Amino acid sequence: MCQAASCSELQVPVVNACAMKCSHSLEQERNKRASLQNDTDHEMDNSNATADTPGVKASYPLIPLPDRVDQVLSAPDQVQPVVPLSMMEQPQEHQDAICMTAASWASFGKESQASCCEEPEVTSAEEVGMVDDDEALGDCCRVCFEGHSLSDELVSPCACRGSSANVHISCLRQWHSSRGCPVTLMCPTCGQPYHGSGARQLAHLSLEVAERVYNQRRAQSRAGSNAVQADDNVRTIAAEAGTAWEDVADLVAALNALAHLLVQQGMLRDAAPLYLRAKALAEQALGPEHPNVATALNNLAALLYSNGDHSEAKYYLEQSLAVREAALGANHLDVAQSLNNLAVLLNQQGQYDEAQRYHERSLRIRQEVLGSHHPDVATSLNNLADLLWKQGKYDEAEPVYQSALRIKELVLGPDHPKLVPSLIGLAGLMKERGRQSEARRLLMQALQITEKVYGPDHPDLTVALNNLAGLLTAQGKFSEAETMLRRCLRISETAYGANHVNQAAPLNNLAGLLSKTNKVDEAVALLEHARAINERAYGTEHPTTAGNIKWLGRVYQQKRDYRKAQEFIMHGLHLDENILGPDHPLLLDSLSNLGGILAVQKLHAQAEGVFMRSLALAEKVHGPAAQETAWQLFYLGTLMNSADRPQEAIPMFQRALAIWERVLGKQHPQVLAVVNNLAYSCKAACVQIVV
Repeated sequence: MCQAASCSELQVPVVNACAMKCSHSLEQERNKRASLQNDTDHEMDNSNATADTPGVKASYPLIPLPDRVDQVLSAPDQVQPVVPLSMMEQPQEHQDAICMTAASWASFGKESQASCCEEPEVTSAEEVGMVDDDEALGDCCRVCFEGHSLSDELVSPCACRGSSANVHISCLRQWHSSRGCPVTLMCPTCGQPYHGSGARQLAHLSLEVAERVYNQRRAQSRAGSNAVQADDNVRTIAAEAGTAWEDVADLVAALNALAHLLVQQGMLRDAAPLYLRAKALAEQALGPEHPNVATALNNLAALLYSNGDHSEAKYYLEQSLAVREAALGANHLDVAQSLNNLAVLLNQQGQYDEAQRYHERSLRIRQEVLGSHHPDVATSLNNLADLLWKQGKYDEAEPVYQSALRIKELVLGPDHPKLVPSLIGLAGLMKERGRQSEARRLLMQALQITEKVYGPDHPDLTVALNNLAGLLTAQGKFSEAETMLRRCLRISETAYGANHVNQAAPLNNLAGLLSKTNKVDEAVALLEHARAINERAYGTEHPTTAGNIKWLGRVYQQKRDYRKAQEFIMHGLHLDENILGPDHPLLLDSLSNLGGILAVQKLHAQAEGVFMRSLALAEKVHGPAAQETAWQLFYLGTLMNSADRPQEAIPMFQRALAIWERVLGKQHPQVLAVVNNLAYSCKAACVQIVV
């Protein structure tokens, strides 16, 4: 199965890091905060961790198992109802992530603390000099026209194609230096951001230059201070705390730029000291109540969110919001950004009412300041639609998605890459409502836009491919889906390397599909590879690692090795409980899977206890009339049938049927499946009464 993601977007400022020492650490920051904090830490719920709504389940006597998997951190910003990484939104450069499993992290957007330049318009293929025949000059550097070299990597760092596609790392660095090493890593030819190892090289180079300039300014400042000290016997402050903001602004921007890039590429541990140093510099130069410090807090929250530390991320987002409201006023666009980011986090935690209030307030501010037809307003609408969809409010979510898409088409044009998140989000909703032809059309449009702008091998292409593969899987077109998922895996491996953290999500997605087509041994190997990658990146106590473990349980279930399946699912469930708490929405998938495994083994009493817990959790988190509650009722009803208790199954199926008829319509395949199971229960109950 592929992953389904949420279309929410989160915003983050930007940093850069070379191999420099940093006295700060996340642990020190955590301890510092603990000493200042009076009340308890905020509890957090579910990230980019939404689950792909299961497909139609088989009727009795088979025990239904949820066709979903916990979402894994995926590639940079993507749209999510099928695999990614962003949690918060980015009005300027927004990319929703779509996951085919459960929830990778909705979307952490970004806001650049560097000089905010206007986004260049997407240039046409003719203007960029793109040629359809990429073999024109073969694999040669667009600067020196030389080919591959063992000592100098040839990379494709942007969306340029044809004769401009490839460049040596050394040539790219020289060219970047000739332009003054700008912090904004944007190709002036194609107008698209740099990515991959080439982008990292440039970001490190920009940071080195900013560091050099900063040190020169400090040396000059010290020299001037020493002269004053000789005359006035004044103590010299020879530390960063005495540095003016204009002396550190470029360094902070470079730190943020590199850190944000590292987060996008899954290198969270490398990004942490950069964000922390940027925050310290801003606080020392400006004081803790300055809007630029709020930006630093926002960046740090995005990092913590990506790392699964949701309660700490919430703390910093609330601090950022408070600083911005005090310094800028309640209706400033930066306040709207903070509100949006908090709403995305709360959405992932299952705190839907509070999330909706923040989203609606953020939307109102943007509409009042920017007008109704602005891309940032479309971003807010897209995130609000994602929240409504997650709550099963399909009739409300669809027109909001449509509004976001119309605004983007009107303002940006029909082929702009920022349409892709809205297209994928709307496609996921159409798929869920059983309108698969519409979903396929929207996904094909997203795929065509991405290929046209970025080319056939760009990492951003994996978002549309993953979602399209998820739709094909739901339609039983496994061969086509496998082709697409293997293409995703190849693109990701080429862009990041075989053992990069961004490779874990494509491995999981392909493994999920292979487990459906009896290629179980290969699926297990892929999942073990993904698990090793995630454990190296995040450690063993992380929701992403727990997701891998639960995936393995489901695959062993396919192999009918129920002992191993139960062992892995329970291990994953215990990890989730320890990391997220006993009432987190992400536990629903684990509980449903565990209940199904117990039921298949005829351990009906144990299975009933698990399903009753999952039903209570669904009603508590999502409400008694939500789709997730309908699924738990469906599982319980099927278990009652299997345990020869059809009379108890009848009210379960009736409740599920009422919810799904309201949400999906009477002709949806899932509604028909419930009707079938309900008919069986009624027939069996009548037979028992007669006997």
